[in-house]
Amino acid sequence: MAASQVAGVGNLLPLRAESSVEATKLSANHVVSAYFDQRRGKLHVEFAIEDATTHQIRTVSADGDVVTAAKALTTAIHPGAHAFASTKLPAIEAWARRDFARAVELDPDFGTAWRDLIQSQQPELARQSVAIARSRATIQSPLDRAEISLLDARLRQDTAAEIAATDELVKLQANDAGFLRSVAEQESAARRFDRSVGFYKAVLELQPDDALIYNLLGYAQFFAGDLAGARRSFQTYGKAPNQEANALDSEGEVLFMAGQFKEAESYFLRAHQVGPNLLEGGDLMKAAYARWLSGDLAGADRRFQEYLQLRGQHADGTLIWRRSVWDYATGRTDQAIARLKSATGPVAQIAQSQLAVWSNVTKLPEDLATLEKEYRAAPAASDGFVRTLYARALLKAGEKDEAAKLAALWPLPESGDPLLQSLLYPLYRELRDKVAP
Repeated sequence: MAASQVAGVGNLLPLRAESSVEATKLSANHVVSAYFDQRRGKLHVEFAIEDATTHQIRTVSADGDVVTAAKALTTAIHPGAHAFASTKLPAIEAWARRDFARAVELDPDFGTAWRDLIQSQQPELARQSVAIARSRATIQSPLDRAEISLLDARLRQDTAAEIAATDELVKLQANDAGFLRSVAEQESAARRFDRSVGFYKAVLELQPDDALIYNLLGYAQFFAGDLAGARRSFQTYGKAPNQEANALDSEGEVLFMAGQFKEAESYFLRAHQVGPNLLEGGDLMKAAYARWLSGDLAGADRRFQEYLQLRGQHADGTLIWRRSVWDYATGRTDQAIARLKSATGPVAQIAQSQLAVWSNVTKLPEDLATLEKEYRAAPAASDGFVRTLYARALLKAGEKDEAAKLAALWPLPESGDPLLQSLLYPLYRELRDKVAP
């Protein structure tokens, strides 16, 4: 209750912690602790508000009920604290027990309980609850109203309304870095990368030392069309302790997707040199694909052999399958099939599964609606296979321009089902040839 009452007031950001030690790790500048008992038949609460820097302590006490106690605490923290969403004790009690339906029955203006009820329901019931909640003009909390509006927009799949509700929530919680990060991630998942970039930058204004945000920002910038900005963000990320290898790998990935294969290879190799165990040799594998796509198959084979040697040192029992996948992807179909047919031992099962895929390459999914749904749900950096299938389906449906947009970025290796990896580049290159202007 107290956290909701001070959230967004001034520069306050309430954090939850199990102990003062944990609070210190969260960089809290004040720590609130409390105990309660019953005196003369009423709730009695004693709060201690400690300045984490000076360790000076203020005490606040309250007698009566939880509403009184929360108000006493939050007013002591900041005189502009909000009132809680309900003052009706039976409703608050039901809400605290997660009986949200009972809570809104007891207090129809209890916005927080409406929000939690909607989130707990199946879509049809949730829509009914949203309609009732939005009809209650007497719900007091702007935050609750905005959150209910956002839930409503998502249930109706109304993008414009979702964006408007999100922006209203951001205004109400502009100092909450955790919330802003979650919004940035949601915007990336929705492929609204320009908005995601803005929210990640807002997080960095609040937490400039959060190195991981620079990595997330870099990918968002790239997918928003700003390769140079993405590279600067990755380079900043790489200056953080123990993050150089991952930053080099990230920069290599965006260069690869942009079709700058020679430079991408150099970054993958540097990432491997700095952190050879980062991806269990994955950077060598990506470097091999980059070398091949730059036009040097012989050099790519040598690079891929380095990858196999490293995997062998880690007791990888699937080397014959990995080599066959490589051969198939790079156009040596008969060689790949012959090698897998000779597989024995534990790897034989995956070999048979792979051979079955290769014998049915004409039966790949083609349903446009299904592929669009899968594409929308896939993370942008690993959507290569489903993006390629979706683009092929669009092309077949006569949507060449839309297919060309999806084919603009090269897919990364290991995008999707490992058994389909070998089909990715043959399918994608065929697609690019068909949509090329």
